[in-house]
Amino acid sequence: MTKIGTSLVIAVATMAAAPLLTAPPAPTRAAQRVAATPDIYVQSATAERVGVRPDGMHRVRITASVRCAAPVPVTCGPFKVLAQWLDIDPSTPDYADTYSTGIPAFTRLGEAGVASLDSGGGAAAAVPLAVRTFDDAVPSGHLRQYRIVADSGGAVAESDERNNVKGVRYRAVTCAGSDILLSRVELVRDSRGGTLVHVWVRNRCSDPCAAGLVYTIDEHEAVPGGTGVEQPIGSRLDGDVEVGPLGNVLAAGVAGHDATYTVGVEVRGGPCRDLNPANNTCRVTIHAGEASRTFTCNP
Repeated sequence: MTKIGTSLVIAVATMAAAPLLTAPPAPTRAAQRVAATPDIYVQSATAERVGVRPDGMHRVRITASVRCAAPVPVTCGPFKVLAQWLDIDPSTPDYADTYSTGIPAFTRLGEAGVASLDSGGGAAAAVPLAVRTFDDAVPSGHLRQYRIVADSGGAVAESDERNNVKGVRYRAVTCAGSDILLSRVELVRDSRGGTLVHVWVRNRCSDPCAAGLVYTIDEHEAVPGGTGVEQPIGSRLDGDVEVGPLGNVLAAGVAGHDATYTVGVEVRGGPCRDLNPANNTCRVTIHAGEASRTFTCNP
């Protein structure tokens, strides 16, 4: 009996001294940052005409938006964003792939640096965005392919190197002559029921329009017996330009009721001939409870 009791005591003592099995400690935030591999990617690339030079060359601005992604907050950078261009056959369809296969001879347009770009602070936080622009001049009639390359020098080790490139095209096609169109209308409600009307006017063709430009407001749908008002807004609009907001006319309306107007722009006098008067008007409505509203009218 004594031996059995002694052996039991020894066994219990041995079990008590054995270490408990526990999970390894969770990595610290600093360790997570070190372990996470970021991913730089091009979110979007756009090419927009910003003007036409006297020699007919289109002034084009390429805008690249780049983000840094990771499962935990990290910082990407420094790195560079490269813009390149390639002229292709103008008859090429917009959907045709011309640059992802093979290695065409792109020409360097420019390169911009990004010193630092965070991946954001979690799902609820906005992810920072690096935006870089590059300006180019494209001959009239040309179709130009642009290629944006993020981290062009390979400065950042990334989890995915396949999303660093994005392409965009620009067709340097414009119409001869003048085409005045009403592009936007802003309505601002007055406390007495009337509406202040502002307009944006664009000449989508290449020739300047020298004439009396007038904007008009038809009020008959807004108030019983309403007629209309008009106001001059200028005497010249250069080619491929949008101007606004213009005008300060207060159109009639009824307090507490919706107000609908037909707003237009007209070319009067001078040598300018408007090629397409059909895009000069816009029918817009501001509701009783709205303080203001802006409409996009003609593309």
